[in-house]
Amino acid sequence: MVKRNSAKLSRGFSLVELLVVIVIIVIVISLLLPAIGKARDIAKAATTRSRIKEFGNAVDGFRLDNNGFRPGVFTEQQMGSSENADVYGFTAQENIMLDLAGGITFRSGGLGGGQGSTLKNFGPTQDAHNENSQQGRFVREDLIGTDYEGNPGYFQPDPKFFIAQARPTGQFGAGAGISNGVADIPDFVDAWGNPLAVWVEDGFAPPVVDDREQFAREDSNGDDAALFYWASNAGYLKATEMGRSGRNQNRNTDDAYSLIGGGNSSSDLEVSISGLLGNAASPLQDLDASNLDELIPATSRGEIVVQSAGTNGLFLGTKERASRTYDAETNGLRYGWTYYTSGSTRRIDGSGATGSADVIDGFDDIILTFGN
Repeated sequence: MVKRNSAKLSRGFSLVELLVVIVIIVIVISLLLPAIGKARDIAKAATTRSRIKEFGNAVDGFRLDNNGFRPGVFTEQQMGSSENADVYGFTAQENIMLDLAGGITFRSGGLGGGQGSTLKNFGPTQDAHNENSQQGRFVREDLIGTDYEGNPGYFQPDPKFFIAQARPTGQFGAGAGISNGVADIPDFVDAWGNPLAVWVEDGFAPPVVDDREQFAREDSNGDDAALFYWASNAGYLKATEMGRSGRNQNRNTDDAYSLIGGGNSSSDLEVSISGLLGNAASPLQDLDASNLDELIPATSRGEIVVQSAGTNGLFLGTKERASRTYDAETNGLRYGWTYYTSGSTRRIDGSGATGSADVIDGFDDIILTFGN
């Protein structure tokens, strides 16, 4: 007599059950990924703020040792030249970095063979390059930010946050098309790998401005000084593939772009830079003004303002919440939105009193200021 095994035979998953399990896993992952991405961006924002503060501390250290003078080889008016905007793309950050992190070398006889092969010229204009040659003042790229004898020692960035941008796409300007002897100066980048824009007040501008052109202009060409010049950051703002994000900052019809990027009109740039850099506590006009365009800042946020493009890699991107709220793509980021919600409707705070809001809120850009 044959004895049968009473144990039940085990079976595997059916195809339907396997598909259900896969669908559940996919749903769980799709729910978790945004949260993980958001947490990662929060961590990167914190890291960026910390790095910018280190930069600000280095600026303060330089000023303490140099009778209050700000770092920078060239003046703000030289940096704001239209020649810099159109040809060289030498940025305010790079100008400051050479005083903080070193790399400048003096050599008589100009550039030539031997040691001269490692030295390169730099600056915002041809006149600046000529001035360097006359003084024997050049740059050794490999020394910038390193611990070498003679380094001013104010700033030695972590190498992973100190990266020369690919030219002429990652950063518009000096490189191919100008001269092989132009320095490719490393740029201090945020935690997303994109260079930081640095806005520096022109010390020759009126401390309290009378009109928008005294606050911000596209370039420094002209008789009167302004507080800020767009051209000093054109190297980033005209980039077609800036930084690790590879975003095109220039005005275009196909995608989001920067409100302060290349291709915007001079008047739109003046409006948006005033909205970006204006001090919310110091409007020039009476706040009863009904025309938002008449409201401009009397003073800036600070003598030096450092700006990260944030998560999306665009400086004041056109598709961000604040840009949509204020229709900034059409009108520019108007400073008047600091005090008005729409038309001539005055902002009211929680207690019912008239108030104000920072127009930068609603952008993912990170803004830190230094100096009074």
